[in-house]
Amino acid sequence: MTPRRRLVILFVVTAMFRSSQNMALTTLSLLAHGDLHLSSQTIGILGALAGLTLATTMIGVAGRVPGRLAERSAAVGMLLLAVAIAIFAGATSLVEMVLGTVVLGIGGGLAMPGLLNAVEHGDHANAERVIGLYTITLSVSLAVGPLLETMILAVSGEDLRAPFLAFLALPLCGAGVLFRISTPAASATAGPSLAITRAAPVTDGVGPLRGRRCRGGPLGALLRSAPGRRALIIQLLYAIPFAGLTSFGALVGREGFGVSAAHTQLAFSGFFAASLAARVLVSWRSPITRKVPLLWGSAGLTVAGLTALGTGHGLVALVFAMAILGLPHGLTFPLVLGLVAGASPPEDLPRANAALLGTTSLTAVLVPPILGAIIPLVGYHDMVLVLILPVLLLAGLFALQRSTASAAMPGSGPAVASEG
Repeated sequence: MTPRRRLVILFVVTAMFRSSQNMALTTLSLLAHGDLHLSSQTIGILGALAGLTLATTMIGVAGRVPGRLAERSAAVGMLLLAVAIAIFAGATSLVEMVLGTVVLGIGGGLAMPGLLNAVEHGDHANAERVIGLYTITLSVSLAVGPLLETMILAVSGEDLRAPFLAFLALPLCGAGVLFRISTPAASATAGPSLAITRAAPVTDGVGPLRGRRCRGGPLGALLRSAPGRRALIIQLLYAIPFAGLTSFGALVGREGFGVSAAHTQLAFSGFFAASLAARVLVSWRSPITRKVPLLWGSAGLTVAGLTALGTGHGLVALVFAMAILGLPHGLTFPLVLGLVAGASPPEDLPRANAALLGTTSLTAVLVPPILGAIIPLVGYHDMVLVLILPVLLLAGLFALQRSTASAAMPGSGPAVASEG
């Protein structure tokens, strides 16, 4: 199998994984609220449980998996995702919802970094472009998935279990493909290179990420590098509101905007379509040497989108607000991955990716229960507006980090994060 064909297969499997995982995460609240009549506090706890198991798996397990086993790790994760979807499809009690949520988190914690590391361990001359194509694949699957779910809900008469049954085949098929291409025979013909070729890593005067040599492991390496700190801050800036949208976005549409379950998924499709457009632009313009202006733009769009979502009414306003929020979603992830990839030696990249994804996934542990407790007090609209506060705080921290980095490089002008 040629490296290019292997990469195409990995992109297709990535689309299978992300569309089915996103369906489960965004429809979970509708199922819990509509069919099982669970409270917003309980739904928030379920979201936190999913985030906890996801982050724990990424940090404790996925970061220790060698690159040569990335496909098999992702295959196991996709099998667990299929099990979780099957549990949700037949769930009739809180205990079953908890079990499905735990399995969902573990499956995603294995599959997401496994697929990313499998994509990055190939014979590719342009690391940033490959990362851009990977994130575009994610956006395509996320834009198409909710459209399919909208049609499924419309045809099934708003049966909230129908999407789970319909999407079950995707992770099962993806796992089978991954097991097949991870066999020794397939690996032997995949090409001689096992690492992305890249120039000298960006340091910004601080030093590259070297998880094995820094105290605190991969996370310590991220925090000791200027690009790593910027990547972590910006990822958190968007991960916090995105955790709220994932857990309660469908209910915000259903209860706050008064639209149907099918239309809430249509709004999610608008969100991810805008994300896709942004990621296509990033990929087309790569390598992007001046990332900071785009990162500031992402922060501004996040505040604007949350304001529109927290004050609007009706389907048009919902789709418009979600589309605005989709733009920073599309910009942030590839730029952040580019910062980490440009500052990491090839042998440390899987650990750095796992540290970044796992640490920012902790927002999914803290945000849902906090929002679940706020909703009964202020309602869905004002709950969205509350999310603006941490965004502004992290934007200020990012500005402080930029000032500190510039001060550390006298006579050199403002520090600019760039790819080597």
